[in-house]
Amino acid sequence: MSARFGSVSAGRQAIIRERLLYIGGGAITFALAAIVALIIYSYNEADAHQSVTAPQQPLEQVAFGTVVLLAPTTPIPRGTQINQAPMKEIHWPRNEVPEGAVRRAEDIREMYAKVDIPADQPILRANLSATPPLGGISDAIPPGHRAATIEVDATTGVEGWATPGAHVDVLVTYHDLEDGKKKTQIAVEDAVVLSYNGQTRTSTLRGEGVSPIVPKTATVTLAVPFRDAIRMRTAAAMGEISLILRSSSDMKSVGPQMVTSDDLRHDGQEPQREYREPDGRVRYTDSTGRSVELELGPDQRWRKIRGLE
Repeated sequence: MSARFGSVSAGRQAIIRERLLYIGGGAITFALAAIVALIIYSYNEADAHQSVTAPQQPLEQVAFGTVVLLAPTTPIPRGTQINQAPMKEIHWPRNEVPEGAVRRAEDIREMYAKVDIPADQPILRANLSATPPLGGISDAIPPGHRAATIEVDATTGVEGWATPGAHVDVLVTYHDLEDGKKKTQIAVEDAVVLSYNGQTRTSTLRGEGVSPIVPKTATVTLAVPFRDAIRMRTAAAMGEISLILRSSSDMKSVGPQMVTSDDLRHDGQEPQREYREPDGRVRYTDSTGRSVELELGPDQRWRKIRGLE
């Protein structure tokens, strides 16, 4: 009897153990599944959060590559407080934004115009002052710039159109003693006219529809960076200085440019044939038909070795 009772007890224990194993295995499986689901959910939430909180660029920048700048709808005379002038937002190419361009009206409401500011063009901080201009041209000189004066005539002064506020390039024409050629090159780009014959306001020089009375000689004062002011002095000593007018909205640099007398004589002709030797020397035929051989010196300038008949 006792043996039968013991065998029953052992069987029940085996069943209980088997059930416990099933229950434990199921619990472990459920826990693992829950952990995996939680991890997947956490990753999905993180991705969704990043996609929602990622900063959005303005549509005009993404689609058209432009930024929003501030510009006056009408010209702002020198000395006018900026908050008295009507403003508008303009879209400007992102890679051509001028230095110091203003983007928000609230940043400049209490400031004054140091120079005459044209309509529909970006407002530059260099043209603004925290206090009203005191007079003269010193307030109109941007930081890091200098006022340099040159003498011009009706031709070199663009027929008198180089008036205050105009943008000009400065050219110098000279005779190069090294090769005996006449040359013209850009000495200074995008200089701003501060005064013409001592006048700092365009309205005092001419009225609308009135032909200008151009003096035989006149002086023009330009605002240029410090180094360009020195270049202008050097250019004046080298040869004749002249001005060419440019649009105030044309802010692109053309870089170093030079035209020689040979360029004018041979424009449109077949280019000279040039041969580069294995030793790095260059041989070409000049305008007279002679063969010339050049080598690059230590100063990275080409030197003529000889002219071959």
